[in-house]
Amino acid sequence: EFNVAAVIAFGVAVEYALQVGIDRIWVRIQHLAGLLRQKLRAIDGVTVCDKGSVQCGIISFSVAPVPAADLQAFLHAQKVNITHSGAHSTMLDMHARGLKEVCRASVHYYNTEQELEHVAGLVAQFLKDAASHPK
Repeated sequence: EFNVAAVIAFGVAVEYALQVGIDRIWVRIQHLAGLLRQKLRAIDGVTVCDKGSVQCGIISFSVAPVPAADLQAFLHAQKVNITHSGAHSTMLDMHARGLKEVCRASVHYYNTEQELEHVAGLVAQFLKDAASHPK
């Protein structure tokens, strides 16, 4: 079997990215990711875990001691998609930094600043609710 539709869609996506411009996309992703990191850092209970002088559009953060899976489920119910990874995913790095799990949010060049504000607001709401109703 061969997925012709996927190959065609990939080609269209590449053409679109080239029309927009790879450099413009990179600048936009850097802006949005930096903005989301800034908004998450401002929330009590959130620790942004990203390192490095050049950071990508994937924002890793912790909401410990609240389980990352709980935040993921809450956001999913609000139509926001994030993932979470346990220490088994990046054992050496997480162990060295004392992390058990992280949440991961990805920005894309078509996201808006308002969407990032919405996500940060939902994270803050979740942590506030979790603090007032501990398990």
